[in-house]
Amino acid sequence: MDPVGKALWLIESRFSQVILLAEIAAASGGSRFHLLRAYGAATGCTVMGYLRGRRLRGSMTYSNQTKVVSEFKAISDTSLPFGTERLNMRKFGPSDYQSYAAYHSRPDVYRFLCCDPPAGELMNTLPQLILPFVLERIDRNQ
Repeated sequence: MDPVGKALWLIESRFSQVILLAEIAAASGGSRFHLLRAYGAATGCTVMGYLRGRRLRGSMTYSNQTKVVSEFKAISDTSLPFGTERLNMRKFGPSDYQSYAAYHSRPDVYRFLCCDPPAGELMNTLPQLILPFVLERIDRNQ
């Protein structure tokens, strides 16, 4: 089995436990740096990004099967058994630029920058969102 396949096998078999990148690299038979490059080239995402996504998919499946009622109970009961150390269930925690964009930009631009639309939709939406804003600024300055 290739290193990427070994890494995927380890992640899928132990995603509910704490897994370090060094453990995944050792199981795949290479260094951390080689694994990151090979995994990124093969899948288009990072190893730990895939692990986070897998944990969230596992916790969502678990919450849908158990039909938990209380919101706090739902978050704690579904996130902690699947290796998510935080109660925050966002795919990626808010970074500095996302927080800045949330407070200092228009809501439609923030949604455009921080969401994951399909690439075709992204290319069609960009001129429609940005062009009127730019033209409005140009008209104001003249």
